[in-house]
Amino acid sequence: MKTNCIDILVSTFRRRLVPEEVSKEIKRRHQLPTGVEAWTLNAEQKDRARSFGLHLGESQAIVLARDLDAPLIMDDSPAQKVAEKLEVAVIGSVAFVKVAFEKCLLTSSDYQNRITAFERTHRVNIGIISWARHASKP
Repeated sequence: MKTNCIDILVSTFRRRLVPEEVSKEIKRRHQLPTGVEAWTLNAEQKDRARSFGLHLGESQAIVLARDLDAPLIMDDSPAQKVAEKLEVAVIGSVAFVKVAFEKCLLTSSDYQNRITAFERTHRVNIGIISWARHASKP
C-alpha cells in the first residue's frame, strides 16, 4: 500500500495489521504509522508464505489476510493474482482511495491531490489513473 493511503486506512478499519516483514520494510524508511500493528506470523504461516515464490512481504500479507478472513490492500500484480486464487479480497491503493472519495471520506481537492501523487511518484498504470480521475460522489 502506498504511504499516501495510511490515514484513510486508519480511519476506515477497526484493526490495521501488517505482517512483520512489511513492518520491517516500512521501518527502514519511516516509523510504523500510529494505529497500524505489526503481526508476527507463526512457523506454519511463514512456511506457507515462502511457498508462493513472491516477495516475502507480499506473501506474508496474503497469508495474514487469508487466515484472518480480512481484505488486503496491495498493488503488486503477481501477488494480487496469488491472493485472488486463494479467495482473498484484494484491492489496489488507487482503487482504495477512489472508494474512500466516493464514500465522502475525502474532499475533491484532497482526492485529486492523492491521484496526482500516485501518478508522479508511483508506477501506476495510466489506465487506472484515468479511471480514478473519473470518480464521482453519489
